Amino acid sequence: MGILTGFISQFRTWDRPSRIAFLLALGLLVVVLLLLVFGPEQILNFAVVGTVGLLIVLQIIVLWGNRHMVTAQTQARRHFMAGEYEEARNVLETELARITEANQKPQAEMLAFLGNTYRQLGDLDKSMQFLTQAVETRPKSHFSRYGFGRTLLTKGEYAAAAEELRLALELGAPPATSFDLGHAYVRANDAAAASEALKKALGATDEAHRVLLAKFWLYQLEGTPLPTADGEAFSYWQQEAARFAGTPYGQALQHDVDELSSLLN
Repeated sequence: MGILTGFISQFRTWDRPSRIAFLLALGLLVVVLLLLVFGPEQILNFAVVGTVGLLIVLQIIVLWGNRHMVTAQTQARRHFMAGEYEEARNVLETELARITEANQKPQAEMLAFLGNTYRQLGDLDKSMQFLTQAVETRPKSHFSRYGFGRTLLTKGEYAAAAEELRLALELGAPPATSFDLGHAYVRANDAAAASEALKKALGATDEAHRVLLAKFWLYQLEGTPLPTADGEAFSYWQQEAARFAGTPYGQALQHDVDELSSLLN
């Protein structure tokens, strides 16, 4: 059902000729399949060849219909992974403007991606705006729910963040999301839930920055061994704390980084 919903969302962003071509090819496929099942034996080979041919045509139309989205999101993703958040935002905003001018509806994934990008730029209001739209567009998307939860966490709305991140996991988010859920519980002072989520996270990820803080928080909560010092992991959290230095979230994160640094040095 989720795949069908996602496809319908994509279909709405296509240009009109692509949508018409797809519906015509789909209609012809239905006719050929009916001939294959109920038609005379003499046309069986024709029906089989027609079915295969129309399936190939449909795949080509889908690729063509998604050509702008794939190009824009792939380009934006490359910028995002390289930490070039302004460039990623510009690509996505340009694509959103193109879709809007064509009187089409943007996909939930693109809206969530744009919301995540604004969060990394420190613009939490814009982040919430686009992630709220993403969740409203596709409520059962774990990608949208995860992004929404991360921004709520950054805004200091810890209980609401935990609920969204828990829901994202239920909807199929990667198991490493347990780290973010544990982070939300730590900030919400729910020690039992935080310990449970962080232990799951350690079994689901080997990302150094997540492992570093997960082990530190478990040290605080349960007295387990401290993590090993990791310069790159420290740098990641220092940058995160600096990005949101004007928020309680960023200040709490900086406090944790400072305390862990003093414990390990």
